[in-house]
Amino acid sequence: MNLVLKIPKGKRPFLGVTYDLTYHNLKENEDLITNPTFKGAEYKLVLEFLKNRIDLKLISEEHVEIRHYNGVSYDDAKLRRWLEL
Repeated sequence: MNLVLKIPKGKRPFLGVTYDLTYHNLKENEDLITNPTFKGAEYKLVLEFLKNRIDLKLISEEHVEIRHYNGVSYDDAKLRRWLEL
């Protein structure tokens, strides 16, 4: 998995995770988009820095939901710029 960071002009900063293209990976977070229960929910993002990798947790206290993204590779300079916003 790779961390994707974007800072588009006139839009909110974007953080995403890319996966290898497998059926499971394509469907893993589909419910966060298609299930109306999750629409508009607030999430916290926890970043745990490891050697050359990062573990992410996407947490919704409202829905008692935690998604784990472990061992995500990232570009250190891009992440620092993104976090400075």
